Parts: sequence; structure tokens; C-alpha cells
Amino acid sequence: MPDNVTAVTWPQRVDELAAIHPAAIALSTTARGGETLRWEGLAEASRRTAAGLLGLGVRPGDVVCVELSSRAAHVVCAHAAWRAGATVLPLRPDLPARERERILAAARPAVVIVDRPPAAAGEVTVDDLVPAAAGAESPGGGAGGTGSEPPPLVARPAWLIASGGSTGEPKLIASSQAAILQSGGGRAPAAGDCCSEQATTGTR
Repeated sequence: MPDNVTAVTWPQRVDELAAIHPAAIALSTTARGGETLRWEGLAEASRRTAAGLLGLGVRPGDVVCVELSSRAAHVVCAHAAWRAGATVLPLRPDLPARERERILAAARPAVVIVDRPPAAAGEVTVDDLVPAAAGAESPGGGAGGTGSEPPPLVARPAWLIASGGSTGEPKLIASSQAAILQSGGGRAPAAGDCCSEQATTGTR
């Protein structure tokens, strides 16, 4: 690796972009009538959510299951888990109960983030965890506040994907990558930069 290239975590890159391009749009969704999240908002919301996960006992190396639809809060929760050094397991909220049960038994997540009232130990509703401003910002606005900043941690592996489970025991496929990327070369991060190694938040 060249001397001017260093490794940064995905959340650290988000923080860089939030500092340099706070009002630039990080993501837009069609969920809930349309959501817009700016780099400043993504950084702050994921930082606050990470503090919440740490408060729930999540530790580096744990699995955090994100059982949400494709909405801004899904991205916030994934980045929050990476900030806490945890591995992300995205899970469709419409899975059959038996398949879901098998996947969770195999993954043994420390926390399952759901979009409904918690129904089992380890579940937490997304509205109690993610700042209300996430996905509902006004143009140019951020999530506000400072939150609690956990130390930089590297999630290894970055994510798990569940395969099978409807007809037999599920298999958990681990990412071969950690939640890091190379940075350097003397160029400041641009608003259009993205983490090319980063997992999508969709599920299979």
C-alpha cells in the first residue's frame, strides 16, 4: 500500500463527507412519501443510533439484525452497527415466521431492529433507536445535536447474508470484507464519493 494511502472505516468516510459537504444529499428514497438524508444527517443519526446500540450491550464482533424495509432508517442502522464494530445482517420484514426463526437461531444477533412493537427479547423498535430526524430532514438540515461518539471500530465481517431457510437449515454467508476502504492520494472526499466495497441494504 502506498505511503499516502490509509485505511478508514465506512463511518469515518461518512464523517469526512459530512464535514466537507454537510448539505449534499447522501441518499433519497421513495419510502414514506419520499425521504432525503444529507451527509450531515446520516453522520449524526448513525452516531446517535450507534450510541443506542452500545447502550443495549452491542459489542465489537456482535451481529445486529436490521429487519426493516428499504427506507433511510435501514441505512442509518447499518452504519450505526458498523460504528459499534458489529456485523450487519439485513433481513426482510415479510419473511415467513419459521424461516425467520431459523435464520435468527443461526445468526444469534445481539439486537434485532424491527419496524413494529418488540415481540421478543433482543428486539428494539426502530423509532425508539433512530433519531426522529433521520429521513425527514428539511433541505440543508441535519439531525441536530452532538450525540455520543464511540471509538473507531472495524466490523469484521461487514455483513452476513442469509441463504435458504424456507426448506431447510439456513446458511449464513459472511462478507469477505471488513467495513473499511482505502483513502488517500491528497484529494479531499467529494460529495459523489461512495464506499465501493459497502454492502447494499437489500436482502435476498
